[in-house]
Amino acid sequence: MKYAIIIDSSAALPEAFVKERSIKILPLNIIINGELTPDYTSEKELLKLYASGRINVKANIDTFPLTPEKMKKYFLEKLCPSTMLQSVSLSLKT
Repeated sequence: MKYAIIIDSSAALPEAFVKERSIKILPLNIIINGELTPDYTSEKELLKLYASGRINVKANIDTFPLTPEKMKKYFLEKLCPSTMLQSVSLSLKT
């Protein structure tokens, strides 16, 4: 049986830890001061983002999950590119 460990990027696990264990990371949508920002999971890219000064006490930062359509695309491209998948159904309850 094949399985995948999937977390969202807010877990902020070390890059080496994720690679060693083949963990898949669902990226969050991040908005910094009204601008959609890529959700970097690379330590190098995160350090550049922090060094840019965009993240500070005065910054207006918000996150939100992927839309069901983007999550389906992620699953199809990253988790099962060579597997036939009949359907992906997602439900977000608030």
